[in-house]
Amino acid sequence: MKTLRQYQCELCKAIYDKRADAAACEAQGTKEPIVAVGDFVTTDHGDYGRFGWFDGDPAWVIEKPRGLHGRAQCYSLIYVVTMVAVADETTDSNGWHTSHHDLCYHVATKGMSGQKGYTQGFTFPETHVRLRKVTSDISAGLDASDLIGQRARYLL
Repeated sequence: MKTLRQYQCELCKAIYDKRADAAACEAQGTKEPIVAVGDFVTTDHGDYGRFGWFDGDPAWVIEKPRGLHGRAQCYSLIYVVTMVAVADETTDSNGWHTSHHDLCYHVATKGMSGQKGYTQGFTFPETHVRLRKVTSDISAGLDASDLIGQRARYLL
């Protein structure tokens, strides 16, 4: 029997055969989060929403002008950031992040019920869906305490 020794980066969990390689990986560090757990955000693009309908709590929805898309995409869902974590093998889908230490933002909403539309997802704002912080006058009164800490299983 042979004993094998490997080293793991404590940030991204990548495994290396050499201690120096794992140390070099850890030395890269991570970026500062752009939003924090508990912040309310949208995933819209400027003046236009991403959804043409919703089936959840209307307090978690912002109505947007119809704009370029006719009747489609006239709502923006309000999400709460439920978790910010370093990207790992469970979030490495289709190369949405560009380094082992990219931050993955997990978000959830009550604007969708889960019966027809998704209630949560994760994103990499630099390469996938961007997050825009919602002002406190819009998010006032929203209770997200039951959502904090949830890890999304799917890409937004």
